[in-house]
Amino acid sequence: MDSLLHTTAVNKVGNSTKPTKAEGVVNIHIKVMSILFILVAVMLFQQAAFATPWTPLEWQQEGGKLIGWSGDLDENYIQDDLDHMDPNEIVDCIVLLNKCVEVEELRDALGRFGDITYIGKFLTFVCLSGVRVDDLSHIAVSADVAMVEWDEVGEYVLDISNPAVRKRTSTTFSPNTVDDTFGFQGTGIGIAVLDSGVDNGGGLEPHIHFCPMQK
Repeated sequence: MDSLLHTTAVNKVGNSTKPTKAEGVVNIHIKVMSILFILVAVMLFQQAAFATPWTPLEWQQEGGKLIGWSGDLDENYIQDDLDHMDPNEIVDCIVLLNKCVEVEELRDALGRFGDITYIGKFLTFVCLSGVRVDDLSHIAVSADVAMVEWDEVGEYVLDISNPAVRKRTSTTFSPNTVDDTFGFQGTGIGIAVLDSGVDNGGGLEPHIHFCPMQK
């Protein structure tokens, strides 16, 4: 009995250190699958490198075009407000890109239509100034362009909002306003607004950490 127990114990130890033929086949299969998984992951990463994580998915649909935007009802990838302008009118526009493009490529492709005033550091877009409306269609058909928007100068009207928050004196809310109570005018106070447009450069080159295609 002692001899049998001893033999059984030896076999168990031997089995744990020396895999059977079936276990060896399974281990080889696992190794092969792991290698294939790594290769597929590398291939997918290389393909995805053309579109940065900061390119909205909406800009990459339907062959890299922005589809279904209410500002482009005729779906020519140009904001409808621009379509209604005189073809010879000069405008500023924002070109939305469906992937990260090298700076030199951008200058060659878009620089001939106008002046590149800004290249997005976080999102893939380019600001162009001095562009003829008639040239916008040539920009929109580019494979790298998702949409062309009008870079319209906004007009901020505060005649309603300022009295509504009871900051300034008004015929409606005085004397229950900040101005009436405290006399704060904001003189000498600096205010900075930091948003996604902040970068650490100042030039036209995209931030290398947010643009895998940039070398």
